[in-house]
Amino acid sequence: MKSTVLMVAMVLCAFTASAQKVKIKKGEIQFDGTSVAKMEKANGGMNAGYIFSDLNGTVLFNAGLSGKTPEGNPLADQILMLTAPNGNVKEFLTKDIKVSFTLSSEKLMCDYVLNCGANLITPQGVDLEKVNDYFQTSDRSITSAIDEQMKSMRDEMNKEDALLAAANIKIYSNGSVMKGSDKIGLFGLRNNTKTSEMQYVILDKNGDLIGSTNIAYPSASTTNLSRITTPVIEKYTLTTFDGQKLSYFAIFDSKKASVTDDVADRLLKKLYYAGYKFDELSVKEMAKEKSKNLYEVQGYVIDKNGDKIEGLVSIEFEPMIQSGGLMLDLTNYGGSAKLKISEDKTKTYNAKDRITVVAGDRKFVGFPGIEALDGAKLYEVVAEKAGNMVLYSVNYNVFLLKMANQDKVKLFSEDGVFVKKKPETMQKELDEYVGCPELNNEDYQLETKDGLIKLLEDYADKCK
Repeated sequence: MKSTVLMVAMVLCAFTASAQKVKIKKGEIQFDGTSVAKMEKANGGMNAGYIFSDLNGTVLFNAGLSGKTPEGNPLADQILMLTAPNGNVKEFLTKDIKVSFTLSSEKLMCDYVLNCGANLITPQGVDLEKVNDYFQTSDRSITSAIDEQMKSMRDEMNKEDALLAAANIKIYSNGSVMKGSDKIGLFGLRNNTKTSEMQYVILDKNGDLIGSTNIAYPSASTTNLSRITTPVIEKYTLTTFDGQKLSYFAIFDSKKASVTDDVADRLLKKLYYAGYKFDELSVKEMAKEKSKNLYEVQGYVIDKNGDKIEGLVSIEFEPMIQSGGLMLDLTNYGGSAKLKISEDKTKTYNAKDRITVVAGDRKFVGFPGIEALDGAKLYEVVAEKAGNMVLYSVNYNVFLLKMANQDKVKLFSEDGVFVKKKPETMQKELDEYVGCPELNNEDYQLETKDGLIKLLEDYADKCK
């Protein structure tokens, strides 16, 4: 209760400060013409900040702006630092502080201090006891978090540097990515004036996209001016051909952007370090390796007539390369299997014909889709007892039940249209599909493999 009252008081105080007219007259901070505190420029040059004191001249704290952490790491946005005479420091992100437009550095600093949320100077004046209590401890959580992040980042960057140096991979000014004397890829830079973005792209030797990064131009309306004139290291996102999002740090200078700049260099190193070894495999080969699809695995198909045909099995459960949403893909992934019977003969078998496919040590069966609008799929058999099966949907990463006396598979989910389903609703679904009153829904975790296997075992024992 006490903390709630204090919070309300702080909010009201801040609102009052913002509602009243604040001026600085002869070094005194005034609310509606009433002086409440003093401020003066500290000795030591432009970056020394301002000293704030009460009307009796008792120093309260020094207020200054900083673009670096104590360890010298650059900050994307400046911070406001309040430093007490005892040396304790409080930090605030300036981007989160509301200030009015001014060309006066004195007025700007005053606005930062009054609106930062510390509420050390109010229309009622200065409470020295409150100020002393406030500075009993330091809070440098903003810069300490940056320093920790930068340390971790540099450790990883060192590993990335070492890996690429060992592989002898470099980018040249013409965009060529070389491994020794062999060209293994190509870097490109696209200036999209419509979206005000610079796009860095890296292609494999066949011209297929491996990954890309889009970076918006810094502007005075969206970016701290110091970041435009002196770019700093920031976090960017690399999107790969298979939809992965990789974070990395780099310095982007819009005036000097090139295929050999820091963004290009760090993008290449992050990509290679993350396992995209395009010097060894093409994009298509990597896509196959990373995919949950099956390609030419020794096995067989039992077709709709019950005939067994042997060969090399391929099943695609997902697109090999993500389209990025640019094209509508109507393929029924997981809806068929291809069987390479000989070098010149490959045949397609559809899941809707309730085929059985064995690929290596994995067995799949074809059944109608989970949803009414979903096409028939091949489901992996993870357990089977007396014709009843626990299935795994490779497409949707869920486990299902298929009873021998039911035509379709069943997905048990507690998620309703708007709210979680009630236990009695889940029990009704179980009764209707399984048809055994002796089985209690609450005894099983029906969304898990183990829960469904236990249900099958109990069904065999209790539901003769």
